[in-house]
Amino acid sequence: MYAGLRLLLVTALLTTASPLLAGIREGAITLSPFFGGQGFPNGSEHFDADLKWGVRGGYNITRNFGAEIVFGANSTKHDPEEVPCMVYQYGADLLYLFRPGTDLVPFAAAGFGGFAVDYDSMLPNETSAYFNYGGGIQYSLGAQLALRVDFRHALTLNNADHALEGTVGLGFQFGGR
Repeated sequence: MYAGLRLLLVTALLTTASPLLAGIREGAITLSPFFGGQGFPNGSEHFDADLKWGVRGGYNITRNFGAEIVFGANSTKHDPEEVPCMVYQYGADLLYLFRPGTDLVPFAAAGFGGFAVDYDSMLPNETSAYFNYGGGIQYSLGAQLALRVDFRHALTLNNADHALEGTVGLGFQFGGR
């Protein structure tokens, strides 16, 4: 019985794959608007977890390797004073894309960047460099459109604080081969 079930499952997976829809194209330019949440759970800088939005722009160097730049913004509050502020993120990531010829493409990412904190009060603005790592999944909805989910853990280089983020967005792919 189990052999028949396995054969049915393998047959279903092989016959439902759609390689014409799927895949990462070498040389393609990518654009990925996103939204989600970002929080700084502990350390000397504590910001509330709030809605984050932004955009990633990239280039698929090969079918397995890509590079992206990111801009993100998070309207939040600094604790314990409850001071309103904006946290801006600027950075660049390298991506390794697993299974680039399929509809469901998991990936790993790592990169560097900076957080710029703009306070709405008399507190001085701050900038912190960071290293981040994480990954995600991209599901192809068509030749040029995908649904994308990302998770990142960022470590600031000046005071060892960290940030966690999870985002959902669309991925657009232009050109390539």
